[in-house]
Amino acid sequence: MDLKQHLLRQMAFSHATFGPGTRTKGVVDHIRKELVEVEEGGGDSAEWVDVVILALDGLTRQLAYCNGERQHPETVAEIAAVMIAHKQARNEARDWPDWRTADQDKAIEHGRTASEPAASMKLDAVRNLERDARERAKDGMLRHAKTYSPAQLLIVIEGLAASLAADGKGVRS
Repeated sequence: MDLKQHLLRQMAFSHATFGPGTRTKGVVDHIRKELVEVEEGGGDSAEWVDVVILALDGLTRQLAYCNGERQHPETVAEIAAVMIAHKQARNEARDWPDWRTADQDKAIEHGRTASEPAASMKLDAVRNLERDARERAKDGMLRHAKTYSPAQLLIVIEGLAASLAADGKGVRS
């Protein structure tokens, strides 16, 4: 399955069926209801799929309407896919406690280290990242980059850098 194509299909369905906008409270309310069904159903995979679909809807809606106007669906799908891949890579790079010693009914939290990015960046640094992102746009991915928040751009830029490094192309300094 091609994630970007799936997201485009899902966005088209969701916007036609549930209307425009971020609908954050509505999506979160629906996820809560589905999580109750996951617990009541003993972890049924069909219920987990509902949670995944709703989470992807919430993500793409937030990206699509991050500045009040709907962004181009192709760009939204591309950025969402990069964000997912980047977050997975970050999780894999984190230090985790031994799962064998953890309570199965509690979340297993990663260790917090000084090497993780700071929660906030200076505005000048963010502007430099925005400029650099536009210069390094890969396959038109960031053609609407100016409409995204600095935090979203940072995630995309880090994802692009990781992608380029994985492709062996490196990142220009």
